[in-house]
Order: sequence, then structure tokens, then C-alpha cells
Amino acid sequence: MSKSRPWKIFALLIWLGGCGSPTQEQIITTVKPRIVASYSILCELVSSIAAETVEMKCLIPPTESPHTYTPTPTDLKQIEQAQLILYGGYEFEPKIEQLIKNSQNNIPKVSIHSLAVPKPLLSQHEHETSHSHEEKLTADPHIWHDVRNTIKMTKIIAEQLSQVNPTQTNIYQTNSKELIIKLQKLDQWIKNQIATIPIEQRILVTTHEAFNYYAQAYGLKYLALLGLSSEETPSAAKIRQIVKSIKQSRVPTIFAEISANDRVINTIAREAKVKVAKQPLIADGLGIEENTDTYIEVMVHNTCTIVEGLGGECKEFK
Repeated sequence: MSKSRPWKIFALLIWLGGCGSPTQEQIITTVKPRIVASYSILCELVSSIAAETVEMKCLIPPTESPHTYTPTPTDLKQIEQAQLILYGGYEFEPKIEQLIKNSQNNIPKVSIHSLAVPKPLLSQHEHETSHSHEEKLTADPHIWHDVRNTIKMTKIIAEQLSQVNPTQTNIYQTNSKELIIKLQKLDQWIKNQIATIPIEQRILVTTHEAFNYYAQAYGLKYLALLGLSSEETPSAAKIRQIVKSIKQSRVPTIFAEISANDRVINTIAREAKVKVAKQPLIADGLGIEENTDTYIEVMVHNTCTIVEGLGGECKEFK
């Protein structure tokens, strides 16, 4: 062995070691942006579009109602550390929305509902004061129950992700286009299933007013026992009015919801002498049961529950 050979081997090892260690620039470029989304439907859409390109944090789990969810210290920490915050808006998740607006973190804070549907459906909201009982018009935040609105949400999410992480724009464009194709098929599938319900039975009665967009988009008359929040308590007059409407319309089935109290809907069913659907609807987010943990699965579940409850036939979504 020549005397110079050990030095050559030593130099080679140093060179190989240098190749295996990332530079400062490489480390910076591999850090994923932190994205915070408020509720489960929105979180699932973001995850579908962003894939593995971001560090994703979802604040409100499917087991909680966004209407009443109380933020935790961990939620506050996630908001303060985020580089992009996406939330519903129109007071869908009021306590989270207030926390986001009050945050000192000077980064984009985007109300997806407001951008997707700048002119939302309005609902009468009962409001009690110490002096009187009032009703005011309130924006309905449940926009995703019309699949066309979810297509708009998908486009906005992709745009927002591209702004915060421009090097991955091609991925966001590709994934959002693929998702939109599926959503367009879903929208047409829902219309086809609703069409099997006898015309005189196309009346949807639910616990709280979460399905305005669904009813309008897919040709159903709509009655709700409660207002936009599932935590409201209906007045005796409202209950009498709903019972009378159900009897007059001869609707065969009314629908409970996973996130709402069954007591009210069961009282209405008993007084109106109608049955309650075996499967509850999923109104305010993703489901917690198998086959309801994506947006598409939720819409399929709700549609088949409604169609079969109202006398139609529901085919498999492919």
C-alpha cells in the first residue's frame, strides 16, 4: 500500500460525510408550512389538496359541535404558530372565529365560507332579550351541503395553499382538479337519487336548520325545528307550527342529527304521528362512524338516509 492511500481514503470519507449532511438552505426548504383549519369538513378538504406538503392542524374534532366548541390552550398555541389559518365563518364556529380574529399572529386568516358564498342564504334567528323576543336574519354557514359550494371551497383552498407554499402549486392544482371531478360526479349523483322520491314526499324535516343549502340545491321543501345552532330551544308555538305542517304535508319520515339532542325531534314525531329515520343525518362536520369520515362519504350517507326515508331508492355512488 502506498503511503498516500490512507490520506485518500480519509479525504473520501470526509467528502461522503459532507454529501450526507443537509446544508442550511436544504433544511429551510424542507420545513413544511403550518396550516390550521377550524372544523372537520374543512380539515379534510385541506388534507386532500395539500397531501404531505404541509403540517396540518385541525381544531374542532368531528365529535364536537362547532356551534358550541370552546377553544383549548392548545388551540391558541396552534393559531399563534400557524402560517395560514382557514376557518368557516358566518359564525359557524363563533368562539374559534373570535380567537382567530383576536390573534396577534400577523398571517393570512381566511374565512372560506365568506369567499365561496359571498351572498349566503339567510335564516330567521330567534333572539331573547331581557325586554322582548326578537327575530333577526342571520347568514347560514352550512354551505357545503350544496356540493357546488364545496367545489368553490376547493378552488379557494388550493389558491390559499399556493400563496403560502408556492413551490408546491402544481400539486395543489392537480389534487384540487381531481377532487373537483369527483365532486361534480357527486353533485349529479345526488340529483339522480332525489329524483326517485315521489314528488309529494320531497319534504325534509330535520332537527336544526343545517340543510337549507341542500334543500335548495336538490329540490326539497324544508322544515327545521331549531335555528342555525343545534343548541337552541324551540318555543311551544314553533313546535305547534311544525307539527301542523308535518300533518298537512303527510311527510312519512323526519330526521334526527348526530350532533343534536334527539328529545325535540322525538317529541315532534310522537305528536305528528310520523317515524324518525333509523340513521341520523350528519349536519355540522364529518361523521364518527365507519364510512362517514370524508366529505363525500358524509354526503352519500345523508343523501341515502333522506332518499330512503322519503320513499325513494338510493343507488351506490361510484
